[in-house]
Amino acid sequence: MEIEFTYGEKEFYKGIRSALLKLKKIRIFDLALFTASFILSFYLDSTLGVILRIVSVIGLSFLVYQLFGYPRKLYKSKEEFKSEYNIYIIEDGLAIINDGLRRDFAFSEFKNIKEDDEFFYFEEESGFVFLPKRAFNSEQLEKMNSILSKYINKDKKKKK
Repeated sequence: MEIEFTYGEKEFYKGIRSALLKLKKIRIFDLALFTASFILSFYLDSTLGVILRIVSVIGLSFLVYQLFGYPRKLYKSKEEFKSEYNIYIIEDGLAIINDGLRRDFAFSEFKNIKEDDEFFYFEEESGFVFLPKRAFNSEQLEKMNSILSKYINKDKKKKK
C-alpha cells in the first residue's frame, strides 16, 4: 500500500506536540510539577524559595520550548519536512521515502505504537515517526488498522 502526503506547517507542529505527549517524551506530570514548584516558591521566603523559583522557571521554559519552539525550529530548518513523503506499508513494516532517502522500519522493532483521531505514532529508540490519517483513504485506513491490530492492544500500546 502506498501513501503520499506533505505535512502542512500547523499539522507538523501539532503532530510533534501530540507525539511528545502521547509517547510520554513530555509528561503532563512534568508540567504540573514545575508549575506547582513555581507557585510553592512564593510561599518560601528563604533562599530555598528563590532557588526553587529559578529551577521551576528553567524547567517550565524547557518544556514550553519542547512543545512550541522545537517543532517550529525543526520544520523551518529542514526542507525534508516540507517536501512530499512516499510511505510504503507492508505487512511487517513501513518504508518512508523523502528527498530521495529511504528508511525502513519493522513494526516489531518500534518501542511503542499509538494512534489518535489524527495521527499514527511510531516510537523508535532514537525518536518517533508520525503519519497523518488524512493521507489515507478509507480502504487504506482500514487496512492499516488491520495490520497494526497485531501490534496495538486495546489501550493503543504495543504488546510486550
